[in-house]
Amino acid sequence: MTIIFNDQSRGVDVEMEETVAPGGGRALSFTLADKVGEALTKRGGGANRALSAMGVRPPRARR
Repeated sequence: MTIIFNDQSRGVDVEMEETVAPGGGRALSFTLADKVGEALTKRGGGANRALSAMGVRPPRARR
């Protein structure tokens, strides 16, 4: 049993997908992608600093 406790001041959109596990049981997958997207678009945020430390650079503007 997995329990997800969300202690955020703002709501999070959660997507759940249920598939069949290799042993025939249920496998549940939860996606909390909206907050990750917000964190990546926030200029100077912690997510961008962490990615920069790993060598990831933002895409250049197309001309």
